[in-house]
Amino acid sequence: SDMDKELLAKFRKESHSALEQRRRDKINDGINQLKELVEPFHNGKYDKASVLRKSIEYIQQAQALQRRLVEENYALRDDNGQ
Repeated sequence: SDMDKELLAKFRKESHSALEQRRRDKINDGINQLKELVEPFHNGKYDKASVLRKSIEYIQQAQALQRRLVEENYALRDDNGQ
């Protein structure tokens, strides 16, 4: 009946809205976790794009440091005849 179709449509819309809200909540939780990792002592607000940009910078700096430390480790091993 028309009533059943309307109820089904309403249920689908509400179900979709709830799923979409959970998806947004997960994204926001992830952004907040990144913000805490990258700028733990910064009390100001960052928009999501800024948090992502800062996260990229942080990861790039960490990768550069890791490469430098690996190179230093190899150099020390060579110096010690290993």
